[in-house]
Amino acid sequence: HVIINDMAQVDAIGDFFFSASALSAASVDLSRRGISQLPLDFPGYEKLECLYLEGNQLTSLPDNLFLQCPNLRWLDLRNNNLQSIPPNIDKLRSLRTLLLEGNQVSHLPPQLSEVSLLLHHCIYLLVRPSEAPEWTQPLQESSTEPS
Repeated sequence: HVIINDMAQVDAIGDFFFSASALSAASVDLSRRGISQLPLDFPGYEKLECLYLEGNQLTSLPDNLFLQCPNLRWLDLRNNNLQSIPPNIDKLRSLRTLLLEGNQVSHLPPQLSEVSLLLHHCIYLLVRPSEAPEWTQPLQESSTEPS
């Protein structure tokens, strides 16, 4: 588990991911670092399984994030300013937990339904039930807040 405290520049995030990859860290915690954007050319990191980006100021995610980190199992995006999720989230075939609470996401990409492990585990949505994709209805009916 790698934690970084001072992320003043977007380039530093890319450098950090290269370092974490070299250390073979399976988990990266960039929570509450005031990050407003991730590098557009997000570095590849195949061993990454858990990515914590909670409590930043992200308004979007790089299109290649999910392509570059294909083995993510846990993705914490809570409490940012995200308005959408890139449609290529379906590339995260191992994703089991997606945390989106506290964002401005008004709709989810239909491709999210292709992440079969996620559908059987945990997705916390913060969208109005009337705006949620039809395939999430069973999730909304059966989901409860963890105690």
